[in-house]
Amino acid sequence: MTPERLLEFQNELLQELAAGTGLGGLVEKYSDQIGAPVVVIDAYSRVKAVSQNAPHWPEGKVITLSSPEKGSFKCSVDDDGATWEAICLEIAGRGKGLPGYLLVLDGPGRKLKEKEIVALGKQVSFVCALEFARIRSLLAMEQKYKDDFIFDLLYSNIDTPETAVTRGELWGWHLDRPHLVMVFELDHYEHFSTDPQLMEEVLELARLAALKIDQAPILMEKRGELVAILPVEGLNRKKDKARVKEFASNLCDKVRGKISPRMFRAGIGRVYPAPTEIFRSYQEAKVALELGRLVPSCGGVPVFSDLGMVRLLYNNDRQELEEFYQETLGELEQYDQELGNDLTTTLKSYLAHSCDLKRTAQALFLHPNTLRYRLKKVEELLEIDLEDLDTKLDLMIAFKIKYLLKPETG
Repeated sequence: MTPERLLEFQNELLQELAAGTGLGGLVEKYSDQIGAPVVVIDAYSRVKAVSQNAPHWPEGKVITLSSPEKGSFKCSVDDDGATWEAICLEIAGRGKGLPGYLLVLDGPGRKLKEKEIVALGKQVSFVCALEFARIRSLLAMEQKYKDDFIFDLLYSNIDTPETAVTRGELWGWHLDRPHLVMVFELDHYEHFSTDPQLMEEVLELARLAALKIDQAPILMEKRGELVAILPVEGLNRKKDKARVKEFASNLCDKVRGKISPRMFRAGIGRVYPAPTEIFRSYQEAKVALELGRLVPSCGGVPVFSDLGMVRLLYNNDRQELEEFYQETLGELEQYDQELGNDLTTTLKSYLAHSCDLKRTAQALFLHPNTLRYRLKKVEELLEIDLEDLDTKLDLMIAFKIKYLLKPETG
């Protein structure tokens, strides 16, 4: 392959780009030259363009790509059990990582040797990078307009439901349906670091996760926070909640796998029928996220409607909560600190196991008689009766308050 031919081919590719044929025109041009199917995928293995002789993969379809060995361009492509050998070329970008890959699938019609395919492919990759940059710029501009509208929804800046529905239709969003809000947060986010780029990756992972559910969420990322506004049917609450929690849990697991030991948390608000009430679900989701950070019993992905007593305590005056805690458990905690005992933990476990002596003893690896002695000591110190229902309730509330009052450890 002569330098003159490579330069001529590059000019032909640039002409395709100038003609506005996009990635589809570039892969078709390349495919004609080499006589083999060509596919362009992004960094998340989503199909962006295919030549006419390639498998009929729709844009956005996720395929599986094996990484080429060092010094080799060969890889394999898998889709639902079908496998193709391929030549894989990186599409290099500037400062944003790899935008994607150029794949040449093996086939009987190939006209050129691998060396020539790679030489021409590098020219194609360069021009594809220009097209990716153009697309990214357009998407960023579109996302800005979307974000402005989403911001108005989250902060109740829209007067009527009809206005919200009409504006949402511009983006294909059906805001006349019930929606809820999920909030995801990256711990210790720092703007002047690699965290903004990390949040861009999180946004892409959320878009990938959205492909697996029936109704995709409206997504917005802002300074370490990812907001997802999800439409729900509203006909089966249990089914809706399971679907929402599954989406949130899957996304959290994927992100935590990339950022460990840092934390990535989520909170879910309640469902509201009108778009002008979406801001309420947003505030609830933020409260649920915060309570999930403070109170372990809230679970992996706390849902505001499930938080019960804890969400009521969260809105109370901190001084009142402190006084209630000290009046209820303060003396027991002081006794433990002075004598090195752990009666507080014993009492907490007893309440957590529904005041069942046998289960509590097993959980604490204690003889039942030892447990009875400890609980009797608790009753004497606090001057209470552990058989009294109101007393049990006060103690459970006090333990919830302890989590709410403790300083944040991240």
